[in-house]
Amino acid sequence: MLNEVRDRVKAKEIRCLLVYRLDRLSRKVTNTERLLKEFQFHDLILIEAHNGRVVDYSDHIGNKLTAVMNDLYLEQSKQVLNAGKIKSVSLYGNHLGEAPLGYTYDRVSKKLVPNEDKHIIEEIYDLYLHDMNLFDVAVEMNKRGYKTRDGNIFTHKTIMDTLTNEKYIGTQIYGKRKWFKDENGKKVSKPAPESEWIIYPNAHEPIIIPETFQKVADKLKDNRIVDVNSRKRTYGLTNVIKCGICVRNITFYKDSNNGKTYMKPCANIDFTTGKRCPNGAVALSIIDDFIHDKLLNEVKPVIAYYNIVQASELKMMDTTTAKIKDLNDEKKEINKQLDNLLDLQLARGVDQRLIDQENKLKYSLQKVEEQLASIDVDTDRNGFMEKLVELHKDFLNQPYNWQSEDCEVKNMTIKKYIDKIVYTREISNLNKPKLEIHYTDEVKQGMELFKQAQENSKASTKIYTFG
Repeated sequence: MLNEVRDRVKAKEIRCLLVYRLDRLSRKVTNTERLLKEFQFHDLILIEAHNGRVVDYSDHIGNKLTAVMNDLYLEQSKQVLNAGKIKSVSLYGNHLGEAPLGYTYDRVSKKLVPNEDKHIIEEIYDLYLHDMNLFDVAVEMNKRGYKTRDGNIFTHKTIMDTLTNEKYIGTQIYGKRKWFKDENGKKVSKPAPESEWIIYPNAHEPIIIPETFQKVADKLKDNRIVDVNSRKRTYGLTNVIKCGICVRNITFYKDSNNGKTYMKPCANIDFTTGKRCPNGAVALSIIDDFIHDKLLNEVKPVIAYYNIVQASELKMMDTTTAKIKDLNDEKKEINKQLDNLLDLQLARGVDQRLIDQENKLKYSLQKVEEQLASIDVDTDRNGFMEKLVELHKDFLNQPYNWQSEDCEVKNMTIKKYIDKIVYTREISNLNKPKLEIHYTDEVKQGMELFKQAQENSKASTKIYTFG
């Protein structure tokens, strides 16, 4: 809407604009200032109804203070609104947000009321407690034709959210997460300490009894093979290995008993049919050996070659730079002589001797400029080689950083030159999986240039032998 108004202001279709407050133009002080300057440039009459005034564009300080005060007023309004939310939960157990599946929000009582879908929730809890895992429960619910609150199919995540939602036992909890906006204006959150939660039990009619909810919680805890904190860790091959069948990221976990990292089978599942991805796990040593072999035999020769090429071209660049400097100095001297000649012409008047000398200097200047224009400095190519060599200095040191025991260092180093590795387990030979490596654009470009250099070298050798 604001962009449309701005376009019409520029087109002189709007000559006067009425706003309630200046903060209605934008939520940021800097944007408000910019808009005021823009409106002033287009001679727009701007009226602020809240203060009953025509905005004086020349009053920069006053407008800035107004914008700042409006910002503070907005922040205060948010705090008052948030305080009202906290009070509505802490004193009355009122529900905030959308009603979960199985409930309807009563606008009069501000409470959740069970609806005709509550049996879906009861079935989910019953299935999970009868020897089904999250994936199996999701598949079964989809086979029965049920949908989530948003009309989508059930997944293991939606089942997990359902089994851990305290609203189903009649409890309202507010403040589980802290929210704020980052530098890009995107809302991000993190878990809040449990001591800061606002908990209101018996806020509305429950669908699940507390005893059943606790049994589910105990089973979820017992079935958690990997510690929840370890899932946040970055391992050496995290986001590098992709499933060759469904293109999902292959995940890893660390065994708390022996401290070793293991590869998980692909976790992808068709929740409508229950069919799982057949791509199983393999020993990480096989993948490590594969990476080691590929990097040493395919990438290292390229890096070594470009180290040599870069060194020779740097010498050439030094010679070229010196030549350019000499030509520029010569050009500067010629221009200086032309200036002196012009002073002589103004002082003595024009004669043929001075004209001949001027033409000679101009001819020399033209030749210098032609020489400067003929020097080809391929900055893009030189810059690429410098980047390539700098990017892969890991190859020049022992041990290689990609073999580091520090998982984050290893992961960061691998991603410098490997975009992804597509993995498919061979059923016929589990010890020789199908692995397809995809290098980063810099490495691929370097390999292509290296290949061309090898072909050119072979061609020149053949021509020399024939001659």
